[in-house]
Amino acid sequence: MTEIVIYRADDGTDFEDEWDCKHYEWQQSCESAEYTLLSHRFQILPTEDTSSYEDACFIFVPTQQSAFALSANWDTDMISADCPAFLPWRGDQTIELGLWAWDEDLEKWYHLGKKVDELTQLATRAMDAINGA
Repeated sequence: MTEIVIYRADDGTDFEDEWDCKHYEWQQSCESAEYTLLSHRFQILPTEDTSSYEDACFIFVPTQQSAFALSANWDTDMISADCPAFLPWRGDQTIELGLWAWDEDLEKWYHLGKKVDELTQLATRAMDAINGA
C-alpha cells in the first residue's frame, strides 16, 4: 500500500507539498490587493511576490478594507519582514489612509502626508519669524 497525501487549495488546485499549497493560496489572496507597494526607486512591486513586502519602502493604502487585507497578507509565515505596526490587526481599528514611507534611520513607518504637513508648519513658523510676523 502507498499512502498519498494531497493538499487541496480552496479553489480545488492540488499540491503534493503543504508549503506550496499555502504559498499558492497566499498568492491568490494578494492578486486582488488594492494596496500598492513601492521600492526605494519608486517601482511598483508585485503584491503576490513575498520579497516585495521586504523590499517595500512606500505603501499606499486607499481604504480601511485594503489595510486589513495588507495586514493579513503581510502577517503570515510567507513574509520574513515584520508587519508594519501602523496596520490594523483587529476589526475595530482604523488607520490613516494614504501614503506611508519607511524611515531607514529610525527604522519605522510614517505617514507621508502627516510629515509634509508637519514640515510645512515648521517652514511657515520659520518664515514668519524671519519676516517679523
